[in-house]
Amino acid sequence: FFLVVAGGRPLPRPRRSAYDRGMGWGVAVAAPAGVCKICGAEAPLFGVLDFNRNCRERVGSFLPLAGVPVYYRRCVKCGFVFTEFCDGWTRGDFLDRIYNDAYLAVDPEYAEDRPRRSAEALAEFFPRREGIRLLDYGGGNGRLAGLLRARGFDAVSYDPLLDSAAPPPRAFDLIVCIEVIEHLPDPVAALGAMLGHLAPGGVVLLSTAILPEDVATTRLSWWYIAPRNGHISIFSLPALAALFGKFGFKGGTLGSAWHLACAGEPPEFARHLFARAGHAAG
Repeated sequence: FFLVVAGGRPLPRPRRSAYDRGMGWGVAVAAPAGVCKICGAEAPLFGVLDFNRNCRERVGSFLPLAGVPVYYRRCVKCGFVFTEFCDGWTRGDFLDRIYNDAYLAVDPEYAEDRPRRSAEALAEFFPRREGIRLLDYGGGNGRLAGLLRARGFDAVSYDPLLDSAAPPPRAFDLIVCIEVIEHLPDPVAALGAMLGHLAPGGVVLLSTAILPEDVATTRLSWWYIAPRNGHISIFSLPALAALFGKFGFKGGTLGSAWHLACAGEPPEFARHLFARAGHAAG
């Protein structure tokens, strides 16, 4: 049995898993009880969306229904909202089913607008950037790193999904991770891999939208929860704090979308940002 996702390649029936229960792609079910991928607390089912639900629906751009249910859970302790739908997928599965030729239709800002805005924000965050070794982790097409180099940053891009080669064998003072963490099926393992490239005393600065305070009542209606975009791990501030805390990192939030953390005292180049940060992320 094959399912064609709008604009993409056919999706084969997935391998059997706890999610699929061997009942076939189109009638996949999820067990009512589950465990939070971050803090280990109970995470019951929270809602279900069609696979083709995408972020562009908020501006009236809808894909045909795929007929594939994607179940999300919500942790009763840290509030993390996530799905097990992609657990066990290979790199090729993600490229075929989500990040295929049709991806730009559901995320048109990916290629140029988001890198440009992010470069402007980072230039404002770090007016003194000399000597800061920066890694754009999950950097996609590498556009952001190029824009940052033009602004005087020592910037390198690496995307574990798209790049076959490893990043340069050096430690980085600053790792930025722009609109990436919500795409990761195992945020703990992914953050651990990311921190393997961080120099002692370095800083992680990531961007992701935070769940609205009324999520308990609005549930999955929030536009950012969108499986066709690959948005499978959606964070509350406590969930983000719990994630960083697993590695002994603490930090805070700048506005509603930028979050930074480090282990120990912040380095000189980022001290002003930690002073501005609000709710602790760790």
